[in-house]
Amino acid sequence: MLRTGRKGLAAATLIGDALKGTAAVILAGYFGGPNAAMAAGLGAFLGHLFPVWLNFRGGKGVAVYIGILIGLFWPAAIVFCVIWLTTAHRHALLFAGGAGRERGDTDLPVVVRPPSRWPRYLPC
Repeated sequence: MLRTGRKGLAAATLIGDALKGTAAVILAGYFGGPNAAMAAGLGAFLGHLFPVWLNFRGGKGVAVYIGILIGLFWPAAIVFCVIWLTTAHRHALLFAGGAGRERGDTDLPVVVRPPSRWPRYLPC
């Protein structure tokens, strides 16, 4: 949306997309537990990337991903945002920040300690 030149519309879209991910995770977590929250986050993310009403051509999903991280574990969202903004600033391209997500979120379990009730895993 930022490409349209309307910063207010771009900010509203960013906030709305992030809230979509956060709301899905929090509501599913409240009613169905942590596994339901993660499944709802995946559903919100994939639904944003491949919406049915746009012939399965959607957005990049960065804002929804941030919203999902806020709902699941907010310190991970902060780490991701720092990595994303650094990558976007260095390359002066917003889509490069989205590409940095693949590197950033695999390091999060090492950088940020998740709550003890979460299963531990080693990034491959």
